[in-house]
Amino acid sequence: MHTLKHYINLVFGSDTQTGSTPAYVWMADQFGHVFIGFGGLFLVLWMVSGVMRRSLPCYGFGAPEPGQRALVPHKAVWIAAGAWGGLWLVKELYDLSLASAPTASWLFPSTTDLVSDFATDVSFYAIGMIIALAHFGVLGIRPFFVFLATLAFASWLVAHWVNLLDHLGNTNIPHLARIADVHLLPEQPSPTLRKALETDPLPRQCALYEPKAEPALECTANGTCNRKHFILYGLTADDMPPLPPLGSPGDAGGETVAMWNSLSDSRQANIKKMLPELRKLGIALAAEHVFRSGDGEIYYTTLLRTFEAGNRQKTLVIDNIESDLTRYALSVAPRQMNENFNNTLPVLENLFNDEFGTWRKTFDEKAVVWLSFSEGMALTLCRVLARLAPGEDGVNDGRAVLVRVGIPDGTTPLNVPKAGPVPPKTAAHAAP
Repeated sequence: MHTLKHYINLVFGSDTQTGSTPAYVWMADQFGHVFIGFGGLFLVLWMVSGVMRRSLPCYGFGAPEPGQRALVPHKAVWIAAGAWGGLWLVKELYDLSLASAPTASWLFPSTTDLVSDFATDVSFYAIGMIIALAHFGVLGIRPFFVFLATLAFASWLVAHWVNLLDHLGNTNIPHLARIADVHLLPEQPSPTLRKALETDPLPRQCALYEPKAEPALECTANGTCNRKHFILYGLTADDMPPLPPLGSPGDAGGETVAMWNSLSDSRQANIKKMLPELRKLGIALAAEHVFRSGDGEIYYTTLLRTFEAGNRQKTLVIDNIESDLTRYALSVAPRQMNENFNNTLPVLENLFNDEFGTWRKTFDEKAVVWLSFSEGMALTLCRVLARLAPGEDGVNDGRAVLVRVGIPDGTTPLNVPKAGPVPPKTAAHAAP
């Protein structure tokens, strides 16, 4: 349990000197829900008062004095409160219905976290409305005591959520995304890759993922991956624009630009869209781990920062490995700077084989989700990772898994598994 000072620091100064934490954003969000209930009911009743040409009631005042306008009856106050609360209840129910089908391809669908979020939001609306109703005197209880009771209830909700959102803030995700927002789906390995592996098979520790009824990455959310590596890649060799001829001076003569322009508009659009979608999937996996497992044992990072920081978390999501592998290569082995990086993959594979000892120490006990842009890089990485687990009696077969992902075109059938086990600790998105 955190100290009182920790919770105070979440509020005072965290939005100006350090940037808003998820816990701070959540608390600000709930204050907004309270005001929707409290201030919104006031606005509605002011309009009712104007239409009825009667004064609003107030706790401690009975019938109007002679010469004063009659009061809005309690029945009208309750009707207005019911209508206002019902409006926002419908809004939250609509939000609750917005889970998308691709969720089931990656994790077992879980409504527990969404229902928890729904109930929490509705509770804060109700807190605001109850305080307003106490002011109008329709509850027959002193407003001060009503305030104390609602404050105690709100504190209980905050104690539950803030600790969870603190874990979320420590994952290092650049923004919040949930798995229900992810558009990518796992796909079959490409025919080109299958053909290439006929002549150069993968080590048995590295496996190709074949889409099936069960979710592909369930163990990342519940924390049971147990030293598993998933390499998610978006573009096959056929999708990528061809490289300039070996030994050519980069963009001289506009070769790269010409090759890019030779791609169809649809392929260009797919390439541009794939990287942010991959990143969103990685962010969502980190968030789902926190929300479903209720712990902070996951970190969203880059390869270079992993070695620099020595992350203690059991699960890592490593983003944008194409650019970061090169930066890491240049940082640990300056001799590689003179290599011809038009043929990057063999260079990096040789380099990381040289760095085998460091990789074993860093990744041997962790589960890692690698986000790769291209099939070639993912394949190279899988071969390198396979060396981390020589395997005994086949125990480590398939420890590294290549997962091809794609953006559905509207006709791609979705893999929707049957309802699976509901995780023991769940939560939901921080904003409505």
